[in-house]
Amino acid sequence: MGLNQIFHLTSVMRLTINDFFAEIIRILMFSLASAGAALVPLYFGLRKYSAPATIGSSLLVVLVTSSSSSGFSLANIIYIPLSLAIIALGIVAGAIRKIDRIDLN
Repeated sequence: MGLNQIFHLTSVMRLTINDFFAEIIRILMFSLASAGAALVPLYFGLRKYSAPATIGSSLLVVLVTSSSSSGFSLANIIYIPLSLAIIALGIVAGAIRKIDRIDLN
Protein backbone atom coordinates (compact mmCIF):
# COMPACT_ATOMS: atom_id res chain seq x y z
CA MET A 1 0.00 0.00 0.00
CA GLY A 2 2.87 2.33 0.80
CA LEU A 3 4.64 1.60 -2.47
CA ASN A 4 1.44 2.17 -4.40
CA GLN A 5 1.24 5.68 -2.93
CA ILE A 6 4.72 6.46 -4.30
CA PHE A 7 4.93 4.51 -7.56
CA HIS A 8 1.20 4.21 -8.49
CA LEU A 9 1.50 0.53 -9.34
CA THR A 10 -2.25 0.02 -9.56
CA SER A 11 -5.24 2.31 -9.67
CA VAL A 12 -7.58 -0.28 -8.18
CA MET A 13 -6.30 0.13 -4.64
CA ARG A 14 -8.23 3.02 -3.10
CA LEU A 15 -7.56 2.54 0.58
CA THR A 16 -7.81 5.41 2.99
CA ILE A 17 -5.93 5.67 6.26
CA ASN A 18 -9.20 4.90 8.10
CA ASP A 19 -9.57 1.65 6.14
CA PHE A 20 -5.97 0.80 6.97
CA PHE A 21 -6.39 1.31 10.73
CA ALA A 22 -9.73 -0.53 10.75
CA GLU A 23 -8.03 -3.52 9.13
CA ILE A 24 -5.13 -3.36 11.60
CA ILE A 25 -7.57 -3.42 14.51
CA ARG A 26 -9.44 -6.36 12.96
CA ILE A 27 -6.18 -8.26 12.45
CA LEU A 28 -5.10 -7.63 16.05
CA MET A 29 -8.45 -8.79 17.43
CA PHE A 30 -8.38 -11.91 15.28
CA SER A 31 -4.78 -12.65 16.30
CA LEU A 32 -5.56 -12.34 20.00
CA ALA A 33 -8.69 -14.46 19.63
CA SER A 34 -6.78 -17.12 17.68
CA ALA A 35 -3.99 -17.21 20.26
CA GLY A 36 -6.56 -17.68 23.00
CA ALA A 37 -8.47 -20.33 21.07
CA ALA A 38 -5.23 -22.23 20.59
CA LEU A 39 -5.20 -22.84 24.35
CA VAL A 40 -8.49 -24.77 24.34
CA PRO A 41 -6.77 -28.15 23.67
CA LEU A 42 -4.78 -27.59 26.87
CA TYR A 43 -7.90 -28.58 28.80
CA PHE A 44 -8.15 -31.97 27.10
CA GLY A 45 -4.43 -32.60 27.46
CA LEU A 46 -4.42 -31.82 31.16
CA ARG A 47 -7.61 -33.73 31.82
CA LYS A 48 -6.47 -36.97 30.21
CA TYR A 49 -2.69 -36.51 30.70
CA SER A 50 -2.39 -37.39 27.05
CA ALA A 51 -0.46 -35.81 24.20
CA PRO A 52 -2.64 -37.53 21.54
CA ALA A 53 -5.77 -36.05 23.14
CA THR A 54 -4.19 -32.60 23.02
CA ILE A 55 -3.18 -32.98 19.39
CA GLY A 56 -6.54 -34.45 18.38
CA SER A 57 -8.53 -31.71 20.09
CA SER A 58 -6.36 -29.01 18.54
CA LEU A 59 -6.97 -30.49 15.10
CA LEU A 60 -10.69 -30.55 15.83
CA VAL A 61 -10.70 -26.88 16.88
CA VAL A 62 -8.80 -25.90 13.73
CA LEU A 63 -11.04 -27.99 11.49
CA VAL A 64 -14.21 -26.48 12.92
CA THR A 65 -13.11 -22.86 12.96
CA SER A 66 -11.01 -22.74 9.79
CA SER A 67 -13.01 -24.86 7.38
CA SER A 68 -14.46 -22.70 4.66
CA SER A 69 -16.95 -23.10 1.91
CA SER A 70 -17.54 -20.39 -0.65
CA GLY A 71 -15.22 -18.06 1.25
CA PHE A 72 -17.21 -18.32 4.50
CA SER A 73 -15.49 -19.55 7.63
CA LEU A 74 -16.49 -19.65 11.29
CA ALA A 75 -13.26 -17.78 12.01
CA ASN A 76 -14.66 -14.81 10.08
CA ILE A 77 -17.36 -14.38 12.73
CA ILE A 78 -15.24 -12.66 15.35
CA TYR A 79 -17.53 -13.78 18.19
CA ILE A 80 -16.59 -17.43 17.76
CA PRO A 81 -12.79 -17.00 18.13
CA LEU A 82 -13.38 -14.47 20.92
CA SER A 83 -15.63 -16.89 22.81
CA LEU A 84 -13.03 -19.63 22.36
CA ALA A 85 -10.41 -17.22 23.71
CA ILE A 86 -12.53 -16.45 26.78
CA ILE A 87 -13.07 -20.17 27.38
CA ALA A 88 -9.32 -20.71 26.98
CA LEU A 89 -8.53 -18.05 29.57
CA GLY A 90 -10.72 -19.92 32.04
CA ILE A 91 -8.97 -23.16 31.11
CA VAL A 92 -5.55 -21.60 31.63
CA ALA A 93 -6.58 -20.21 35.02
CA GLY A 94 -7.86 -23.64 36.04
CA ALA A 95 -4.74 -25.34 34.71
CA ILE A 96 -2.44 -23.03 36.64
CA ARG A 97 -4.48 -23.61 39.80
CA LYS A 98 -4.34 -27.39 39.25
CA ILE A 99 -0.60 -27.36 38.59
CA ASP A 100 -0.01 -25.33 41.78
CA ARG A 101 -2.14 -27.78 43.77
CA ILE A 102 -0.23 -30.78 42.34
CA ASP A 103 3.13 -29.13 43.07
CA LEU A 104 2.16 -28.46 46.69
CA ASN A 105 1.14 -32.08 47.32
